[in-house]
Amino acid sequence: MKILEKKTELSTNFVSNEDNSHEFSIGDVSTIIEILRSKLYSNPIRTLTQEYLSNARDSHREANREDKPILVTLPTKIDSCLKIRDFGVGLSKDRVKEVFVNYGISTKRSDDLQTGGFGLGAKSAWAYTDSFVVVSYYNGICSTYVAHTGKNKNGTFELINETSTDEENGVEVQIPVKEEDIYKFIYAVYRTTFFWETKPELRGISKIEIPSEYLKSNPLFVDNVCFVDNSDFIKTIFSAEWSNTFVLIDKISYDASKFIHDSNALRNLKSITAYNKICFINVGNGEVDVSASREEMDSNSRDKIDAISNNALASVCKFVQDNFQKDFSSLEDFLENYRKMKIYFELNHLPNSKELRLSYSQNDCKFSFDLFDGFSCNDFLEISKFVIKGGYGDGDQERVSIRSQTQIPIFESTIVIEDKEFSDVLRKRKAKKLHKEGFKNIYFVKINNHSNLDFIKNSCKAKLLSSITHDKIYSSRAKKEKGQITARYLCGDAYYGKVTVKERVNIEIESIVDSDFTYVVVPFSKDYKYDYANHEFYDFVKYFNNFKFIKCSKKDYEKITSLGADNIFTYDYVFENLEEVYEVKNEEIERYFYNNISSNLFIFRNYLEDIKCDLFKKLIEEYSSIPSEKKRPRFPEFILKKYSYFKIAKEKFSNITNMEKDIISKYPLVRKCSSYEERENIKEFIEYVNAKSSKTN
Repeated sequence: MKILEKKTELSTNFVSNEDNSHEFSIGDVSTIIEILRSKLYSNPIRTLTQEYLSNARDSHREANREDKPILVTLPTKIDSCLKIRDFGVGLSKDRVKEVFVNYGISTKRSDDLQTGGFGLGAKSAWAYTDSFVVVSYYNGICSTYVAHTGKNKNGTFELINETSTDEENGVEVQIPVKEEDIYKFIYAVYRTTFFWETKPELRGISKIEIPSEYLKSNPLFVDNVCFVDNSDFIKTIFSAEWSNTFVLIDKISYDASKFIHDSNALRNLKSITAYNKICFINVGNGEVDVSASREEMDSNSRDKIDAISNNALASVCKFVQDNFQKDFSSLEDFLENYRKMKIYFELNHLPNSKELRLSYSQNDCKFSFDLFDGFSCNDFLEISKFVIKGGYGDGDQERVSIRSQTQIPIFESTIVIEDKEFSDVLRKRKAKKLHKEGFKNIYFVKINNHSNLDFIKNSCKAKLLSSITHDKIYSSRAKKEKGQITARYLCGDAYYGKVTVKERVNIEIESIVDSDFTYVVVPFSKDYKYDYANHEFYDFVKYFNNFKFIKCSKKDYEKITSLGADNIFTYDYVFENLEEVYEVKNEEIERYFYNNISSNLFIFRNYLEDIKCDLFKKLIEEYSSIPSEKKRPRFPEFILKKYSYFKIAKEKFSNITNMEKDIISKYPLVRKCSSYEERENIKEFIEYVNAKSSKTN
């Protein structure tokens, strides 16, 4: 990569000599080398893998062997060494010294066809290990070098072996890997080479172990922009969140997140990328500057990033627009194209989304689309959606509600054309049948022009209402035997705030009488008291889940309540005699009132001995008798009202509230205790109250 040199020359009239002019130099070389080794890289594993792989690729380019795969031996528990072997030009002894020993010297500074240029990458292994091996195959000679820290810590590069060989020219770098870092190095290889046209040959791993997404990713390319599925594998190797944007410099990825606040185009590109995709902008070497560590793009590249983001955004917008201006042979082809665009793009976030209002016409029947996955037809007179709901909870007491809709979601919808008139009851039963068969988002439509019936039916893959069979509302159940009742269990859950209504079952009466549970029996009735709409009744069921609630017919209700069993109660009896049937502690009732008090005077409870004012002291003593922390009351007010202590507690807390009002009216500065700054001076407030009360007395 070409490195731009900044030429800044200062000319003055001052005559300089050796006494007043000094050139910069390096004093302690070992300190600088140590900084370049251990302080330069924030992610040494990823960076050194990227550097040596890039060097190997550059060597292939120099030798015009770009189609030849690099050989990478991945580390394993048996052989924990990363080996990167290229088949490029190889290195002579002089060039080995130039590349691996001297910092700041590079052979790539005048070339944008190669990665690098700072003269640091070949030494990046020092950031991870104290020693590594370089094997050079050059013109029939195999030279093995060991790089180690040496006695003076500057590092030493020693030739330890030299033999003749018939191996191809090239270089192999061998880096020892700690066992806990094996997968980090493997993922670093995947990340660096993911977009390379000629991927390396991987050894140390079977082909079946290599992720399929690495071997064949099938991204969508739009000019110099590509979109990749954000799978778990992609998230891992690129450390990517949803809709992240990266810049590919010479097919190596760099995260562009830090520039997102400086570029409107980059923000727009991120917003139009589908949530499960990642966007990569491909640029060549030298188009964007990178940092010396080559771990990220240079912070001074904001203008360049904004420019390439603008070009990328324009390409994507043009691509989408061109795709919707094609001639489609059918509505199905149009929808298929629409689906493909929605897989990769958030169409409603496109800068030109207002211009992309879409429509498809055929046989005088026009389908209009918006970018929120909705469409309507000019032949649809009325559109209604059927929503299947449970009863008060999620039981089998299903109800169907109808609401008006103006747009129908294109995908995952079931359209039913009302070709004949049916009652609401039959329509609901047909909707339930479709729901049971797994159809979702059921829309019933009435059409204006029946001559277009077949076209609409085929285009929308719609069903005809008359062709849908329906079930009975309730499924058949076993016949009730003697000594049984037919009932539904009501199961309350206060934590989740719901009541589940179970299916009808036949229950042995003896099993209820002999049970250790307490049963509360409710009749099936049109009486509002037991209806789903009565939230008070269902709140009662919800909170008293230690009872077993059963609903049965009036005949079975009379049969079971006439037994006089000790564990069977009617709902009316339980509700009216709650204090006898279910014991509630007075503390729970007090907590209900305590939660409604929003006083700022609780802080004075720790200073009772300092308070001389009798009225104020009495109020604080009352506060001291209240639990110190607020907790959610277990029961709502309508239940607590059934207990005799409720009136006593209500009066008690009413007195406390009135006392507080008197205190604040007599000593208004006490209000200031609401601020945390003033609470530090709480003793001054106490002295103020004491002084004022003594004057009054």
